[in-house]
Amino acid sequence: MTDHSDKHLKKVAKGGALGLVGAGFSGISGFLLVGVVTNMVSLETSGHLFTLTSAFLLVSSLCVLGADTGLARFLLRFEKHERHADIPGLIRVAAQPVALVTFAAAGITFGLADPLADLLSLDPSTGPSAVRVMALVLPAAVALLFFVAGSLAFGSVRGMVLVDQTLRPTLQLVAVWVAAATGAGLVGLTWAWSLTFVVAAPLAGVMFLAITRRRREGYPEPSTRPTDRRALAKEFWAFAWPRSITRMAQMAIQRLDIVLIAALSTAANAALYTAATRFIVVGQMANQAIQQVLLPRFATLIAEDDIDSLRRVYQLSTAWSMALSWPVYVGVAGCVHLYLRIFGRSYDTFDTTLTVLIMAAAMMISVAVGPADSLLLMAGRSGLSLANTFIALAIDVVGCIILIPLVGVWGAAIAWALAVATRGLLGLLQIRFLLRIGGLGTPVLIVMAAVLGTIALPLGVANAMGYTSWSIMLPLLGVCAIVYTGVLLLAGRPLALDAFLPGLASTDKDARS
Repeated sequence: MTDHSDKHLKKVAKGGALGLVGAGFSGISGFLLVGVVTNMVSLETSGHLFTLTSAFLLVSSLCVLGADTGLARFLLRFEKHERHADIPGLIRVAAQPVALVTFAAAGITFGLADPLADLLSLDPSTGPSAVRVMALVLPAAVALLFFVAGSLAFGSVRGMVLVDQTLRPTLQLVAVWVAAATGAGLVGLTWAWSLTFVVAAPLAGVMFLAITRRRREGYPEPSTRPTDRRALAKEFWAFAWPRSITRMAQMAIQRLDIVLIAALSTAANAALYTAATRFIVVGQMANQAIQQVLLPRFATLIAEDDIDSLRRVYQLSTAWSMALSWPVYVGVAGCVHLYLRIFGRSYDTFDTTLTVLIMAAAMMISVAVGPADSLLLMAGRSGLSLANTFIALAIDVVGCIILIPLVGVWGAAIAWALAVATRGLLGLLQIRFLLRIGGLGTPVLIVMAAVLGTIALPLGVANAMGYTSWSIMLPLLGVCAIVYTGVLLLAGRPLALDAFLPGLASTDKDARS
């Protein structure tokens, strides 16, 4: 069991480490992008841009129809079960409905630009034109999601890192900076933000086609006829359609609060909230990098019915995510005023301070739960994932509607925190009873103690004594990071850190097995 789980852990570590590089670059670029907008554009225009881009990401996540997770579940599974003849057909039955829905959504959005701009509380003089820009770019954004998901489903991380996490964020940051520096309004900023999808999608498509061609060349001659197209479509979409709704609900939990603040409060408050919560993306880098690699690993272990290895991979991947993301959340919470002033002094308010503290606590809980939702999905329990997400979404929406008018932006933070915590804890209970995956184990406890003892405690003492300037906090954070790293290295065996030692060279080469 140990040797088998170690094999999967090394693949998670290799792919996760490479994905972390890309996610780190993407997260930092996104953070800088918000900094550019908040420092170079008026508060109201910033709020309109953030509201529009949040709505765009919601729509694009819906249009992919859950096909991204469906590919992750079925492609390596079909290879494992030697259903090689069904793989080309599976990709086609996944792609065609996605394309149909995407072009229909783009046409509807373009035609209803005026009422949609009004619904999003955008400036009536520029909002409709900005909505039409997003409609034109929507097919490229959805295609990018699909191609990257297909590459990841085969275990290939490089395409995602190079195109979606390095090239596109870089171009986006530069384009938005140029637009802001030249005094562009909402429409110009929207063009700058969105055209990068048009550049990235064809490149991701070429990489995905190259991967599928290489793998097809390695398949043996099929001994059976391909599955009937209708049966294949039924098998795929019976799993994927609940995921499409779940994905939309997940994106709604992540982005709808910005839209609701703009609608129930002001565009300026939406900008404040966006800046205050930007650190979440940086903290999620490790979590996302590891979970993207975990999906095919979980699918393989479940197909092999190896519950012991599945439990070990789950527990250690949770600890790895915590080890990389918890220091970000604790560090931001401990330096909250310094963090907010990065976006300008007008962003350092009582409301934004509370928002940061609430969000940091919620994200620490969410990461500690582990990739429960990913495990449910790969076990074929997409219906449970859907139910969990809709419960969380209902909590978020109702909470925002009640709390935003009462207390402002930190009311949205409370609603979001309750939603995220509820969804994570429900998933944790379900995998415990359905899959016998329970008990987060020693690795998680080690990371938790290391973060609290070497980072949270020193920062708490510094804040209590009033030492909160950059000149004190930066050296203190450096010392904390060194001590924290040393503690983790001393605990290397329980954390299975040796899984990272072979390096990244064979990330894609090993993916086939």
